[in-house]
Amino acid sequence: MSTIGIYDAIDDVIDMIKSKWNTSTSGSIPRISRIWDEKAIGFGDIEIQNGYILIEAMDEDVKYFSLYGADHMHTITLTLDVRSYQNLDRHEVIMKELARVIKDQIRRTGFVDLRIVGTVPLSRLYRNMFRHMIRITYRKMNP
Repeated sequence: MSTIGIYDAIDDVIDMIKSKWNTSTSGSIPRISRIWDEKAIGFGDIEIQNGYILIEAMDEDVKYFSLYGADHMHTITLTLDVRSYQNLDRHEVIMKELARVIKDQIRRTGFVDLRIVGTVPLSRLYRNMFRHMIRITYRKMNP
């Protein structure tokens, strides 16, 4: 029976970042949270030191194919909102490591592929915070 794959993709990206982050070259893993789990406004000591990645589900496009539409290709779009509070050098280390982790994992168990499809720098909007949005897509067959 077909369902949606967006929640599996969110859990997968969290596990992937935590397990593939290279702490020896990139420092501590940023705190990672689903957008609906985040209740606080502001930031604490952990976010100041390590940074923060907030994951938001954007959409899930479903394409039917095969005889009578028996198979489904789901394209799931997530946004990773990366925030850091130290300096530009630390923010750049976080961004490069996150991009490396995602690009190295283009093939994921249970998914067709994982791709970065766009980024938007947003630091100009804030004072004392560096922010960058990364849009990624997962593709999954018949979740």
